[in-house]
Amino acid sequence: MYDVIVVGAGSAGAALSARLSEDAGRRVLLLEAGRDWRSSEAPHALRSANIVPFMHDPRHQAEWQWPGLMTRRTRAQEPKFYWRGKTMGGSSTVNAQIAIRGVPEAFDTWAALGCTGWSAADVLPLFDAIEDDPVTGTGPGHRLGGPLPVYRAPLAEWGHVDRAKEDLNAPSGEGVSCYPINSRDGQRITTNDGYLEPARGRANFDIRGEALVDRVLFDGRRATGVRVRFDGGDWQDILAREVVLCAGAIHSPAILMRSGVGAAADLAALGIPVVRDTPAIGRGFMDHPILRATLALRQEAAAQSPDARHTNCCVTYSSGLAGGGERDMIMIGFNHPLRVGRRLKGRSGWRSTMPSRAARCGSPPPILPPTPSSRRTCWRTRATGCACATASGGLRPLSITPL
Repeated sequence: MYDVIVVGAGSAGAALSARLSEDAGRRVLLLEAGRDWRSSEAPHALRSANIVPFMHDPRHQAEWQWPGLMTRRTRAQEPKFYWRGKTMGGSSTVNAQIAIRGVPEAFDTWAALGCTGWSAADVLPLFDAIEDDPVTGTGPGHRLGGPLPVYRAPLAEWGHVDRAKEDLNAPSGEGVSCYPINSRDGQRITTNDGYLEPARGRANFDIRGEALVDRVLFDGRRATGVRVRFDGGDWQDILAREVVLCAGAIHSPAILMRSGVGAAADLAALGIPVVRDTPAIGRGFMDHPILRATLALRQEAAAQSPDARHTNCCVTYSSGLAGGGERDMIMIGFNHPLRVGRRLKGRSGWRSTMPSRAARCGSPPPILPPTPSSRRTCWRTRATGCACATASGGLRPLSITPL
């Protein structure tokens, strides 16, 4: 029997399982639905500073992501692929590597609403602890020697406008800056690299890929293990004293609902015995709304190679709209050709603080239409960001597209 089973080896699960296994007396099992891989086996496209080709290549989507995971904002739209990592390292293998922290005021708001342990004073030291920042690591609010590298382009390479803020993660970080990323020597570093690779030799730590978890096993209301299938084989039960779900915002609720934890009426309709009636499970899914303005780009300003970083500079600011809070908007410039033969630049803006909840996301492919109130709020915020984007430098977008 294991002491702890951690389901999901992504940004949370990789870190948690590795830290738990530091206690040699604790047996830990990490289960990941996707493939296992060693740092030396990472393909070039995954390591590249430009993640755009990797994210959009159907071959990589099938091998490193959830190929059947689709979503749409309304039922009138065609479903689109929803990027989520399915491998050791999870979505840290497919994200933009951006290492911008949450706003301190937002954490304090959570604490004021009753989320004990989530104030800025509680959370910010944890951000410090995970960093390996060779530039500012010896200064306050940063660290040198943590598991994940934080890289910033050398100050001498910054443009005149980029120098407005040297550190977006400082308490007064609102403004324009080259932002930090999780990269070392020009290559992506995932949580598989930073946490799991150094821990793989521990006798008390088992790591299994291609492990699809169906449900959590219960004895009454106490979790006793998981039902899992390895490499497409038969289902089997593995017991543990504790089970921790780190399968992400989409798959953790789905596992819970298949386990009998969720809204009783929904579970009964699916023929699932109810372990606990918890209506909030599988509801309230949210993600950042994005609006992309596409601009013609001068040849000398474009990325000069396929592996050149696709985005480097951003501006964070407060929209001033109700429910927005501090620094609820981020505008990022892309300098990578988005289509073959057309050298275009995408300037994207998204809302980093969400004012409301969206629809339920259960086991089937999710449909995520916003509520009418959030739709009005999000589009009002998008319009504000679009006005700022087009006003800067008298820019005239070739297209404006919600994502």
